[in-house]
Amino acid sequence: MAAALDDVDSFLASCKQSGNQAYANFKDLLKALRNPDTQASTRRFLAALEAAMPAVAAEEVMRTFNFRIHTLALSPLPHSDDDPVGAHRNGAAVAAAANGNGGAGEGAGNGGGGGGGVRQTLTLVELPSIFIPEDWSFTFYEGLTRHPDAGFTGRDVAELGCGNGWISIALAHRWAPRKVYGLDINPRAVQVAWINLYLNALSPLDGLPVRDSEGLSLLDRCEFLESDLLGALTDRGVTLDRIVGCIPQVLTPDPKAALKIVSETMSEEFLYSLSNYCSLQGYVEDQFGLGLIARAVEESIGALKPAGALLMNMGGRPGMAVCERLFRRRGFRIQKLWQTRVFQAADTDIQALVEIERQSRHRFEFFMGLGMGAATTGDEPISARTAYAFAKAGGRIAHGLTVFECRLRQPNHVKELFRYLARPEYAATRSAVDLAFASDAVADEKTPFLATLLRTLHHAALPPAPSPAASSPALCPSDEPPAGTLRFRSQVAGFLRLYFRVPLSAQNVVVLPTRATAVENILRLYMPALALVDASLTRHLPSAWLSAAPPDGPPSDGATHAQGTPVVLEAPRRSDLLLKLLRSLRPAVLIVALADYEMRSPTALHLLLAAATDTHTRVFFDISDHLELSSVPPSNGVLQFLAEQPLPPHAGVICGLVRNQVYSDLEVAFVLSESRPLLAWLAGMGELTYFRVARMKQLYYGCLLDELLSFQIPDRHTVAERPLQDEPSSSPFISIDANAAHAFNHPTLRTLSLTHALPSPSPASTAVTSSSSSSAAAGSSRGVGAADTVRMDVGSGALPAPSVVQPLVVEGFVRQHLSEAETDPRAEILQLLHRDLGVHPEGTTVVTGDGSRALFVRLMAACAAQGGTAVFPSGSYGTCLAVARLCGCQVKVVPVTTAETSFTLTADELEAALSGVTRPWLVLSAPVVNPTGALYSPAHLAALLGVCMRVGARVILDCAFHSLCFHARPRLLLEPFLGRKEGEGELEGEGEKEQREKPHEHYALVLMGDLSPQLSTLGILFAYVAFWDSSFKEALSTAVPPHRTLRFAVKRMLSNEVAPQLADETDVRREQLKHRADQLCQVLSTCGWDPIRPEGGIFLVARPTAYEGKQLTYQPPSTNGDQEAQPVTVTLNSVTISEALFSTTGLMINNSDWTSIPGYCRFVLLLDDHRFNLALHHLHKFHKLVLGG
Repeated sequence: MAAALDDVDSFLASCKQSGNQAYANFKDLLKALRNPDTQASTRRFLAALEAAMPAVAAEEVMRTFNFRIHTLALSPLPHSDDDPVGAHRNGAAVAAAANGNGGAGEGAGNGGGGGGGVRQTLTLVELPSIFIPEDWSFTFYEGLTRHPDAGFTGRDVAELGCGNGWISIALAHRWAPRKVYGLDINPRAVQVAWINLYLNALSPLDGLPVRDSEGLSLLDRCEFLESDLLGALTDRGVTLDRIVGCIPQVLTPDPKAALKIVSETMSEEFLYSLSNYCSLQGYVEDQFGLGLIARAVEESIGALKPAGALLMNMGGRPGMAVCERLFRRRGFRIQKLWQTRVFQAADTDIQALVEIERQSRHRFEFFMGLGMGAATTGDEPISARTAYAFAKAGGRIAHGLTVFECRLRQPNHVKELFRYLARPEYAATRSAVDLAFASDAVADEKTPFLATLLRTLHHAALPPAPSPAASSPALCPSDEPPAGTLRFRSQVAGFLRLYFRVPLSAQNVVVLPTRATAVENILRLYMPALALVDASLTRHLPSAWLSAAPPDGPPSDGATHAQGTPVVLEAPRRSDLLLKLLRSLRPAVLIVALADYEMRSPTALHLLLAAATDTHTRVFFDISDHLELSSVPPSNGVLQFLAEQPLPPHAGVICGLVRNQVYSDLEVAFVLSESRPLLAWLAGMGELTYFRVARMKQLYYGCLLDELLSFQIPDRHTVAERPLQDEPSSSPFISIDANAAHAFNHPTLRTLSLTHALPSPSPASTAVTSSSSSSAAAGSSRGVGAADTVRMDVGSGALPAPSVVQPLVVEGFVRQHLSEAETDPRAEILQLLHRDLGVHPEGTTVVTGDGSRALFVRLMAACAAQGGTAVFPSGSYGTCLAVARLCGCQVKVVPVTTAETSFTLTADELEAALSGVTRPWLVLSAPVVNPTGALYSPAHLAALLGVCMRVGARVILDCAFHSLCFHARPRLLLEPFLGRKEGEGELEGEGEKEQREKPHEHYALVLMGDLSPQLSTLGILFAYVAFWDSSFKEALSTAVPPHRTLRFAVKRMLSNEVAPQLADETDVRREQLKHRADQLCQVLSTCGWDPIRPEGGIFLVARPTAYEGKQLTYQPPSTNGDQEAQPVTVTLNSVTISEALFSTTGLMINNSDWTSIPGYCRFVLLLDDHRFNLALHHLHKFHKLVLGG
């Protein structure tokens, strides 16, 4: 190479051999330029080489020597009327070839943006394998010059697709950025860009760096990297102020191009094509040839600083609307810096665009000329097919060019959102992202929520940390209270405290799914003989309540319970009319929504409370229409009253949050009260009627509240919180109904720790709590830390949901428009029933709900309305019995006492139990029994259903755990037992066929399925019922379906495309649960228990045989603040062992009172690995403590 430096002719002769040889020669020159000892001499050699370039056309020079060195002029040049290109550029950058005109030295002498003026020319080397500057890139540079100088000066900038580096070098010259990174996937382009950088950074006279007023040269400000888009900078962790790009927008005609690994040894033709074509990228924009642009934009989101900007050169061929949407749907605001038209590059084949038009309705936009000056041919666009034909006929086609400046609308939230969406599982979801909102108000609500949703789902999918302190909050923690998450209740209370100075806390708030649920639960809680309810709140109440005849005669005392069906009358909104009705009718309950003008002050509230006190009426004020989640909320008379004085124990406030900008049908409600018993009762009602409020709803409104709370300095508006009130034992107001009290006294609610809803429950709330309640929060008072607490007493567990579901949930929320057909999963549910249970879809009615509890309570209400008796095998899921009692059903429990049959119900036991029962409703968990995990075989189930058909019992068949059979799922054919066909039917199972008689006229079957156990960690509650008897329609007509976004996710989850993957993951889950059951059974047996090995589901039961009759002294949890409880001595049995086990180890289980199976306790398998292993440790610890093992 030393000889070549002294001999320009030898260098040129060598380059003539081939393009590869020319590239190799310049690589040697680059090595010499990087060597301080040879840098100056090499720069002088390049100046001599430039001077030796023959004065012939550029194409001829390139053909002869396989390279050329030329001067690119950046200053305006004169133009004439017959030069439409120059005229349209309005005197901006024009390329001019020059031979040894000293342009590099002149430009270097002009300095850079740091001082000394703007550079006029660049000296550039070009090779055949590298993109050559043309109108496309010149227009881009013109657009960049219209960006404010402050946008580049002193900033960190990256150029995508830098080619030979001229734009990056020009940026460094003109604006003196802190650093410019030129990026290109073509390795030869990067090497040539470095050569061009040295050409323009070093003086051609002495070869020394030319420095600007800050003492820096271009070598200090510019750097070139081989990179697939921003990959190299992302790997380095570089963040940028500006990203500029001018990259291909036409799909490659080579279908194998995407499979090729780019290297500098590839053909010149392929390397050059990288500048003209892009391959499929897996984005929806691929259909317009914009897939590579789309990927660049999404990578830019992560690389840009929050105040950064993206400047992209976009060809207008797909249409301006398509180009703009590409940016807007990813959260960018856009501004057009520069627009023009250029001729379509002759070396770019648009055949791929023609094929897109043939296969779709989309039409690209080309023009028959530039549409300006003397050569104008009009502004009407033509399609790619027409343009292709016109070009083939010799015509010149043009297209629009626009330089866009794009800034993130909500940078921090959008960056977080796309950081999670970059994960592989969201590849398909990214195409559904649409952040192109019509208003800032919508963007301000939805974007932060989507970021929070993805963050929360991400944490929910992670393996839990070893200790609670280090773990991320789960979407559906196992100890979440029925009153709502503590976080959301605190957010509600915080908003009221900061914006209305209401001195309440989270313990004053109970969260409910909807306002309608709040109204119905209040009325079910008290079952008043007469209630006045605002007309807008009666739509979802049982029709029997609204059609019952008003009481005759003089008004009775307000505290009267209904003897049968309560009477609900519609209440007016004017306070004067309400006062007249209160005094005339003396209702036990009043639920009112005051007129707008009366909500502006507390005057009407004072009058109504005084009248309600006189008439012994419990009153609830609905403020849903008057509470706005805003930083400047309007005045509210009810909240003004609460800020000034306590709410009486017989009063409460209802609020449904529905006034959001994004999801008009996404509702969550809350009730405010200062009555300790009322709050406990409402929490207990939640456990019975809806189990838990869907976490997604709380998450959405929690995001809105978080934004509002962040505007305020908390200490600035601190007000002392008021303590809760207890009602006097002789209260004249209506007490809770006997059915509710009976339900609350069931062991499943007594052992439910409502201390999660009310941190300091008092004896007044003993209707729903008892001394047998235990709370993880009390662990510290007994010397067992919270880290030791393991909850094997609740069924909403910690195992991750199937991975296929999470992206579907996100897609449902990120989409802006979901059609009715996309959000109706009933067809897929029918397909599931046909596949798993042999049910034909014809004539099947499906109703969906937020969890099985919300649907079951309506079925039990129908049972009570028909005078039916709810029949449960002993050991049935305990809360179901409590729900039946709440609804006023007669309840019959069928004793099932044979451990050898895993406490399954036999046909003989059922027939004997149903004898003499009027209108029985059998509630059966099958084929997998909850909670024992036993399995009904098809023949066994057929025999039970046959009994019901003969005697006319209605059957609610709970199939929630059918998919979690540990072994092969039994093949069921329930079609003959649906009660919709006359004559004989058959159910096949285990090779048997049983003929069935014509069913009794009262017989009917309801199938109840629940997807919640598989999806609980995602905060999703989704259940369904299927039935064939029209009498169930009325009972289920008021069921509130899950939000449309979740219906969309479930529909997709059950679709033919996703169902196979879901089935595979369910198989893995079954194996995991089976392994857990085997482990637990082995440890229980070792530690003195007699477990019944389950065959499916998420529970097992065991008898503490070795502990029965043993004495144990231990210190129970404190129930009185800091005062330490006195040690107790108990005789252990299947009831007392649960409290003893918790107090000594921290393990929480359900005792035999809960299971209703004498002698047997329940253990839940849904735990993360750490907690499960800790539970096994606790069992060994208790065994050693009691038995000395």
